[in-house]
Amino acid sequence: MSAPINALLQQLSAHFNCAVAPGWGNTAADIVFVADAPGKREIETGEPSSRVSGRLFAEFLASIALPRDEIYLTNVVKFRSPGRDPNRQEIAACRGLLQAELQAVRPRIVVTLGRIGLNEFLPLMKISQVHGQDFRLQAHGLDFTLFPLYHPAAAMHNGKMRPLLKADFLKLGAWLAQNLPEKRQEAV
Repeated sequence: MSAPINALLQQLSAHFNCAVAPGWGNTAADIVFVADAPGKREIETGEPSSRVSGRLFAEFLASIALPRDEIYLTNVVKFRSPGRDPNRQEIAACRGLLQAELQAVRPRIVVTLGRIGLNEFLPLMKISQVHGQDFRLQAHGLDFTLFPLYHPAAAMHNGKMRPLLKADFLKLGAWLAQNLPEKRQEAV
């Protein structure tokens, strides 16, 4: 990532006195996934989505033939909030960094994973009302499609969510096939 993004990461780390996890992946990707916050292992290893929900995420990516090297994955908050969801202060403190990442990657589609990611783009919406739908947005100086999904961790905590999340990933795959056909041809 760029020097300005690295500087923002260092500022966050110093301000909150904690380790931070940068975004990861292809900085020329057409698709960015935005989750809520890194897990403990992600902070320790620097590898995003590396635990059980990460394996489920990888399984869903494979189900639509989307290799991890074709995506960029980041979080709204770049550090771990112990035992709770990130609060408004933490989200606000990290907003500039998320914006800088989106500006650097310039994706054609942003896929949010969970309510916190969704609310960064559509603050008045509930994930239960909009999951698996696409929205054209102009935000952060970019024009892109927003595609909200439940976070894979939701399927880990509630087995009934797994078929719903799988169906939503299939909708994402269909959207990609229709709107980024050159990428989908290469993946098959």
